[in-house]
Amino acid sequence: MKNFTMEDEMKIKELFFQNVTLKEIGKRFDTTRYVIGRIAKNKGWSRPRKASKYVFDADKFEIVDTEEKAYWLGFLAADGCNFVRENSSYVILTAGEKDIERLEAFKTFMNSNVNIQEMPTVGFSSEDKKVYRIVFNSVKLSKDLEKIGIVRQKSLILKSPNIEDKFSLAFILGY
Repeated sequence: MKNFTMEDEMKIKELFFQNVTLKEIGKRFDTTRYVIGRIAKNKGWSRPRKASKYVFDADKFEIVDTEEKAYWLGFLAADGCNFVRENSSYVILTAGEKDIERLEAFKTFMNSNVNIQEMPTVGFSSEDKKVYRIVFNSVKLSKDLEKIGIVRQKSLILKSPNIEDKFSLAFILGY
């Protein structure tokens, strides 16, 4: 990695916090955006992320304390996918055309304006002519679901979720 003077680092920091792109900063200092990004990370600099135009309740599954939450947890266990990563995690819920109203109901449950997307049906063994999904990008939501037992590749290792017994029937109905 290129060695920068203290003066260079101060100027890089100034540009970084003026929200100049990493690529542009890199050009000014004859290096790459990756090097600038590594400097920022090593120095502990961070910028606020752009506000998403999509909203939803990422805390919804922090505690499963209602039958409704247990029901939707079951639905996620059956038809959902949870990718947990350190900086970018997401939850995907998929349904066929005949079950699109369940995706709409889940969207409402999540207090969300996230779009339901039509997906190509290639690779799906479904009688439905169309397949739909809704995607929630949230490290918080993914990690909360992971704590409960909704993990990546859950169909191979799914166990009873970590919820109170009184909500087990609602979970099964959702599943």
